[in-house]
Amino acid sequence: AESTKSMTGKRPIIEDILTSTIAAKKSVDLQSMEGKEKLKAELKEKLNATVKEPSVVNIYFTEFVMQ
Repeated sequence: AESTKSMTGKRPIIEDILTSTIAAKKSVDLQSMEGKEKLKAELKEKLNATVKEPSVVNIYFTEFVMQ
């Protein structure tokens, strides 16, 4: 519960990191499983560098739609 509260206040920063990082990728980079794993690692690194506490342990894609 405490983690959720502290993350809620950082939501705009988190959304900006997610949006800008994903937007910078080309669809060809994200077609393979390796590309998606690299994206997860990059997002985790950027989020943990910015948000610090609580730390991001895993990132899960529940949907992945490319246009």
